[in-house]
Amino acid sequence: MSLLRKLLKLDFQRLFNGVLFKLALGVCAILGIWDLVLNVQAHNANMESLQTQTIAYSYPSSVYNSCISADGLYLPSILLFSLFPLIVTLPAGISMATDIKNGYIKNLRVRKEQKKVILSRYISIFVGAFLLVMAATFGQMVFSMMFLPTIAPEIASYTFPMMAVGQVGHSFYAVHPFWYLLLYNLYDAVYLAGIATLALPFGWYTGNPFIALIGPTAVFYFTGFLFNTFSASQWEPSCILPPYSDVYLSLPIMIIELCGLLAISVLLAVTCAVKKHDVF
Repeated sequence: MSLLRKLLKLDFQRLFNGVLFKLALGVCAILGIWDLVLNVQAHNANMESLQTQTIAYSYPSSVYNSCISADGLYLPSILLFSLFPLIVTLPAGISMATDIKNGYIKNLRVRKEQKKVILSRYISIFVGAFLLVMAATFGQMVFSMMFLPTIAPEIASYTFPMMAVGQVGHSFYAVHPFWYLLLYNLYDAVYLAGIATLALPFGWYTGNPFIALIGPTAVFYFTGFLFNTFSASQWEPSCILPPYSDVYLSLPIMIIELCGLLAISVLLAVTCAVKKHDVF
């Protein structure tokens, strides 16, 4: 077994067996179930009202506008996207700084190459965050299909915000809502995984678990503040990530921002790999 594979196996075991990963997954599950309960109650109330109408003036709920990533109306959905940077950083954000302080990284570097240690940690953080986001969004949507109808969107109902003219991919959503939400969830997962990996340089250079945990979230919201200050709200991460955002979004801008984030993330990880860092 290669050296990198051994390190990856060790890092993934520590990540998935760790309490913080299970805690982050539990928070996502609680928010997802809470949102589902609220939407099922709203759907049942809507169906009861439809039975008494001689002329229907409302449209039945669908999982494609009631899952947590397409909701945007109830508190659990708003909380999830507000807390996402912190949630995805929680499992590995503290571990890097803690491993430096307790000498774990130093012990690894005695026997392993520093570059491979950093690469292994970067991959494990990225994959862990990616899986958390997909479980919280796409996983919740699939689970919700057991309780909510999967009817196609109807633009005349005005109950599907992703169909608004100007919303990125609105015509694709109208025809393929499942694939639209899956692709959007994948975009969110990669974006937030890139945010989570910023914990690596924060922890490496400061050795402070709190800064390693809070740093990526602070960067996330400070970036949004800068974009908003310069009247570029369509670049704000908090506007881009929720599929139901009412801000006009441009697909090229979304791709450019994602690529820029990943480039910065990789560059910072490279500086950690090449810079000697004595740990005591």
